[in-house]
Amino acid sequence: SICNKCIWLDRGQIVVYGSTEEVVEKYMTSNDSKNQASLEDRTDRKGNGKIRLHKLTATDRVAENRKLQFNLELINSTEETYNDAKVSLDLYDALGVHVSNMLNHTVEWKLHLKPGLNSVSVEIDNVCLVPGNYSLNIFLASDYLNKEIFDWVEDAYRFNIKPYDFYSTGKLPTFNGKYVFLDYAFKIKK
Repeated sequence: SICNKCIWLDRGQIVVYGSTEEVVEKYMTSNDSKNQASLEDRTDRKGNGKIRLHKLTATDRVAENRKLQFNLELINSTEETYNDAKVSLDLYDALGVHVSNMLNHTVEWKLHLKPGLNSVSVEIDNVCLVPGNYSLNIFLASDYLNKEIFDWVEDAYRFNIKPYDFYSTGKLPTFNGKYVFLDYAFKIKK
């Protein structure tokens, strides 16, 4: 079971004490150094660095049309072109629960990374995430089997899904779920 009380410490000082949900929410929305530091300045990344995540932005249109897009800028510092590289975006909720994985090989999309700057977008149609805070881990490898790991940045990007009219009823849904809305309908059987 999960603890119902939590303390957020920063350099030995209590920042927040309260319910686990409240403390995690405040931590995830804080302007800590990981959110402020550019990806290039992050020293906690793993991999050989031949190809690195340079920039990550999001286009949030969830409230208008349930679409979310992540834009990645990748820098290949080698002279080699990788014709079937792997990019993986792992989505986590505010409590660190793994919600989903977006992997180019799952949708049979070949990622070709030429020397220099490469731009990749990951488009999510029909977002069904409940409102809340989320984060992304980014993983880059030479191929599906991870023969060569280029870059691995945990907590690379944080974002918030604001309340939205998922069911197109003109009002915000009331829910007790934690992860996703389900697209469902009630019908009378005859």
